Amino acid sequence: MNHNNGPVNKWTLLLLITIIITSLFVLYKARDPVELANDNENEINCYNFICQARQKDIEIKPFPFLVIKNAIPQKKYQKLDEAFPNLEEVLHGQKFVSNERFNLPSETLLYSKSIASIWREIIRNHTTIDFFKDWLSLFLPSIKFYYPTLYEKFINLGDKLRVGVRGVDTFENSDFLIDVQLSINTPVTDHASSVRLAHLDAPSKLLVGLFYMRRNDDDSTGGGLEIYRRTPKGEQGLEKDSRIQLIDKIPYMQNCFVTFLNTIDSLHGVEERSPTQIPRRFVNIIVNLDSILFKPSEFQENYSEAKIIKGEDIKKEANRAAKKNSNLQ
Repeated sequence: MNHNNGPVNKWTLLLLITIIITSLFVLYKARDPVELANDNENEINCYNFICQARQKDIEIKPFPFLVIKNAIPQKKYQKLDEAFPNLEEVLHGQKFVSNERFNLPSETLLYSKSIASIWREIIRNHTTIDFFKDWLSLFLPSIKFYYPTLYEKFINLGDKLRVGVRGVDTFENSDFLIDVQLSINTPVTDHASSVRLAHLDAPSKLLVGLFYMRRNDDDSTGGGLEIYRRTPKGEQGLEKDSRIQLIDKIPYMQNCFVTFLNTIDSLHGVEERSPTQIPRRFVNIIVNLDSILFKPSEFQENYSEAKIIKGEDIKKEANRAAKKNSNLQ
């Protein structure tokens, strides 16, 4: 019997494995340029803030919300960070006061020559029917709980569901309108303050997403998202009422996406921010209906949110929607 066969076979096997791995690597590097282009296209499609979202991670109380840290790959985040318009580009010469919010909506970003093309890709990726369905599916059980009639509408529409871009499309050709806004809160030039205390969003919104993009040189403290719940009899004057309770705080940080279902329970606010010359930056994504989901006037007097550059003021939109008699509840 030849006792040397064992070691010889072992080394031969290792050599064969090495040759196979090397050959596969060479084949990978020598792929057709079209295949490589497809890979790059798939990478671009990963500019999706809910790629890593899991329904099981959604917090149900006090209202449905989800936090996704490191939402997109760091290299992609860096490109967005570098391409985010500066304060002057967002304001377009408008005057502002300390800690005031301004938005650049999709209808402006899509056609602006001064905005980097990477942001137009972001808008396109987040206003598709596929993205909307993925986002919707995360909150579908909660929608069924809060808005059973709307839930049935989604089920019945199926593949006939239509989405458009707010300010570009209308409800005549869309069931829902999505707006992807580049948003800032201006520098806090006086004393520490909150840009918005506890409040409810406009009732024509269904889904809300906030992608935080804190600058590397941001020397401020605060600015996080505060989550509240309503305590017994805490019904009126939310921004000043002591009968609401702060139960969670999501820090203002880089590459963090926070999304929630807009309901009568979705009380939230912005944490007080210390004085700084650095604006607070984020991407605001909203899904609008052509009707209202609840009556915020029963809980707060004012739900206008920001100045929208070349866009439609949210308060005007909500007031118009409130005149309709098609409450989905």
